[in-house]
Amino acid sequence: MEFEGRAALALLGRVRYGRLALTRGALPYIAVARHVVTDDSVLIRTDRSWGVDGTVVAYQADDLEAGWAVQFLGTARAFHPSTAQQALFGTDRQNDTSREPGHVYVRLDPRVHHRNDLASAW
Repeated sequence: MEFEGRAALALLGRVRYGRLALTRGALPYIAVARHVVTDDSVLIRTDRSWGVDGTVVAYQADDLEAGWAVQFLGTARAFHPSTAQQALFGTDRQNDTSREPGHVYVRLDPRVHHRNDLASAW
């Protein structure tokens, strides 16, 4: 991954939640999800599989106070996280997006990324 992609991943690593953009029944859908960044991948935990395994999805997160937003596109792959990977997500259930004890984990290896400087948008 080139420098700009790594810089975008570094920004993503500063926040805990983002939005997973996918399709349901050929219609667009946005799901809030928890994420961590590791090894040039975005690991996403959500409460449903949404049928995204093997499909192209987008993931977006931002820090409006700091003035940035990042977006990633790639193929989502369902996976079973190791204990170490689960620990990266933490155990704090406050503001978690999952209401059930079980989670679905998805790995996104971004192929396209984009960073928005929100200050220039105003």
